[in-house]
Amino acid sequence: TLVADDNLSTSAIISALKRLGYAMVERASLGMDGDLPVAYTYFGQFIDHDITLEAQSKHLQPIDVPDFAPLPEMTIRQQLKNLRTSPFDLDSVYGRVGMPPHDIPVPRHGEKLALGKNSRVGSPIPGKTNDNDLMRVPAEEPWPHFRAKQALIGDERNDENLITSQMHVAFLKLHNAFVDTQGLNFADARVATIQHYQAVVLFDFLRKICDETVVDQTLVRNRLFLSSCADRLYMPLEFSAAAYRFGHSMVRDRYILNRQHDVKLADLLSFTELRGNIGPADSPTTAYETLPRDRIIEWQNFLPISVQKPVLARPIDTLLAHPLTDLREEADIVFTDVMKHLAQRNLLRGYLLRLPTGQSIARALIRAGLLDQQMLLMPATIRAHVSPTEQQALDDPAFQKGTPLWYYILAEAKILREGKRLGPLGSILVAETLIGLLRRSPHSILNSDQWQPQLGNLFPTHVADLTLRDLIIFAGLGDVVER
Repeated sequence: TLVADDNLSTSAIISALKRLGYAMVERASLGMDGDLPVAYTYFGQFIDHDITLEAQSKHLQPIDVPDFAPLPEMTIRQQLKNLRTSPFDLDSVYGRVGMPPHDIPVPRHGEKLALGKNSRVGSPIPGKTNDNDLMRVPAEEPWPHFRAKQALIGDERNDENLITSQMHVAFLKLHNAFVDTQGLNFADARVATIQHYQAVVLFDFLRKICDETVVDQTLVRNRLFLSSCADRLYMPLEFSAAAYRFGHSMVRDRYILNRQHDVKLADLLSFTELRGNIGPADSPTTAYETLPRDRIIEWQNFLPISVQKPVLARPIDTLLAHPLTDLREEADIVFTDVMKHLAQRNLLRGYLLRLPTGQSIARALIRAGLLDQQMLLMPATIRAHVSPTEQQALDDPAFQKGTPLWYYILAEAKILREGKRLGPLGSILVAETLIGLLRRSPHSILNSDQWQPQLGNLFPTHVADLTLRDLIIFAGLGDVVER
């Protein structure tokens, strides 16, 4: 079952989806807080870039047009391919030969990964060295086929906002820390980095984002599903185009970068190369060759590293921060119309890719014995728990029989889990996919019951206790707390 009644025209459905997306905007100037430190919003994006990259659908059918039909199912199956290797091997960090558009050799210095130098702009942040940027193409003498200042990384999307870019820097430093503290060569440090990353995904991130019971059940159940489809590794569109986009609702409109800068979301984008010019959003003519040293983030604002409480992400709900209605251009592409509006873009893309309604998938899981009947949310129930503007949009005939999957995932998190984590359907879709992919990794920590962290005595020695905070500190990014 698709979004709408079969009697409605495609143009009527598209108009209804646009109105719903327009209604999904946080109207208050100060957004609400959820329970999770803001780092997990962008760690989620970092994970996404490591496992998914689908670029064909926008060429098969643009969505910024008044009318279009969903892609034929055969076209989706045959032409939409995931360009990432998928099974949690950090090819977004280490690169992969043969990846389009160009084979970017990830820079190295011997056994270590190379780091970029920060521009000497503003006052330095105490405790921060001058190697807290990505390696970049020279601004004054760009290389053929590369943009000036383009980041030399396995997935350039990790330079689309400043926090994810700094997360990438943290993983470069994590690799180097294994070389420095344990004397590992490049290959062994790579495996150590991948496995500690996998542990944090499984035992920290997933258990914060999903129902823990669902995660535990999936670890058992997923073993049974593995053998029958071991030769068919694919990325479910229900995950990549809907369920895993829950993180968009967690984005705030402002962030505390460090002791010097409290910035708007627009500055997170403009201080990158992919979405900006490495300069302030309100001064387009001001640009730097690399990230200024006064824009290096202090991780204590993003994770519980010190006694100072970190900033919290927005709750997982049906509203998005207002700046996400006016996204900037990406590299040489200028966004217009619905492409600027993230909620509208997500809803229309789900329709283009023929995603079922949330109720359709929930009923399928109920029949399979994976979801309780009382967890099914009907359209009227969802309508009763959202804002008046959303209610008005949901009154459209397009949504009387079913709810777009992405919106359903956000609504059940809001209604059933108070925005603190995903609801039952979202938890199943996310946990099943991530754990299933993690099992396929040639370096999977799930291939052995004996794997434990190897960070030393100052860090957790049991895998279930390892968190993102521990990796950041081990990478040498624990912050100087004194003001």
